[in-house]
Amino acid sequence: MALHYSLTATPLACKHLTIAMNEPETTVTFEDDTAQSYDPLFGSSDADFVLRSLDGKQFRIYAFTLRTASGFFRMMFSLPQGSEVNDSITLDEPSNVVGPLLRMINGMEIPKWESYDEVESVLEAAHKYNMAGPISMVRFILILPRFLAEPLRLYVMATCFDWPEEAKLAAEQSLTISIHDTKYIPLLEQIPLGPLLKLLDLHRKRKDGFRNLIDEPAQFRAGNADPAYCECGNIVDNSPWRRLKSVMILQMDMRPMGDTLIGTVLEER
Repeated sequence: MALHYSLTATPLACKHLTIAMNEPETTVTFEDDTAQSYDPLFGSSDADFVLRSLDGKQFRIYAFTLRTASGFFRMMFSLPQGSEVNDSITLDEPSNVVGPLLRMINGMEIPKWESYDEVESVLEAAHKYNMAGPISMVRFILILPRFLAEPLRLYVMATCFDWPEEAKLAAEQSLTISIHDTKYIPLLEQIPLGPLLKLLDLHRKRKDGFRNLIDEPAQFRAGNADPAYCECGNIVDNSPWRRLKSVMILQMDMRPMGDTLIGTVLEER
């Protein structure tokens, strides 16, 4: 008997995911039950349960594995199922999401992910089905260099799913970009107000801290004195230093990390 359980979750727009399991709907049948309709890694006849993806791909898997790896399936298998044994259900996700998720809970090799677009759907499904193992694996994957190169996307995900360590790392890495660039508006709109204000405050403090440092007379006495005198008692023209300070402060908006600030300014000037 094939059942279709419909689950809903809030979209990845920085809201905590919620799970709702509806009553079984009408039986869903698939005419294509041949070996070709099964994922090659999940076609063993020894497995006692079948998951069907939204696009019709089938995955044979052991019910014990699902119960062990998924809080949702553990709850589902504990519900009264009627007189007939239910040996399959249809999921709301396509096979390119179901496949990687099942490979993770079965200890199989997973494809190398290269972008957030590939990861996000799998992560949402892992939360939806309450799979702690895949979630922890995704958290590790997202701190690899190729994902840290997009720190705002990581910050969005970390704040949505309440990952404080990853959120802190993403915020620090965001100092290498100008978050005021209009291309980042869609990402900033997905961040909850509290974390968004913290991120903006971090960038502001970096700029203000740098300004206070280079304006400090004790650090740059000749450049910041007004008027400035040399040892011979003559007035020194420190206007080049003042112009340079203005340029550097503006550059801090572009890259608050400050690690390439001087080189960039000198090359442009």
